[in-house]
Amino acid sequence: MKQGFLLLLCSFVLAPTYAKVKTNTDDCTNAQSNTSYVMSHAKRALKSDNFDHQTYYAERSLKAIEKTKGFLSNCNCNGASDPAYEATKSLKLAIDPKDWDEGRYYTKKAIEHIENLMIAMD
Repeated sequence: MKQGFLLLLCSFVLAPTYAKVKTNTDDCTNAQSNTSYVMSHAKRALKSDNFDHQTYYAERSLKAIEKTKGFLSNCNCNGASDPAYEATKSLKLAIDPKDWDEGRYYTKKAIEHIENLMIAMD
């Protein structure tokens, strides 16, 4: 009887801890997955030979990194917030550049920050 009670007590104590760890792991996995989308869209923006396509893919990259930052808030990725912030800042500038060259410049800067973000998450 005591063993059953002890097992029941342990399950109530450990279950919330396990659920929290699982959620953090899921958030980290989602953050890494979304970061690959961020990078993919940024690279497509950089490869674009059309101003409209460049800004379109930079905008898609920005939307993906905003989603990634939501997952990072629940993930213990030390050093990931600064590159995410810098990438966001660069992508915002890449979306509304004065010309094609400026858009490419900020997209390149964003890719550097996205690479740093990926390293921080690993």
